[in-house]
Amino acid sequence: MNLNNLRPRGILTIVAAIYFLAEIVTSIVGMVL
Repeated sequence: MNLNNLRPRGILTIVAAIYFLAEIVTSIVGMVL
């Protein structure tokens, strides 16, 4: 395994997951309020 190729993809995945969760949270809060 090449760590140099793995690391940026892992960071991208984490950022995408956080962004996705933030979108869900904002939509839920928007519905409640």
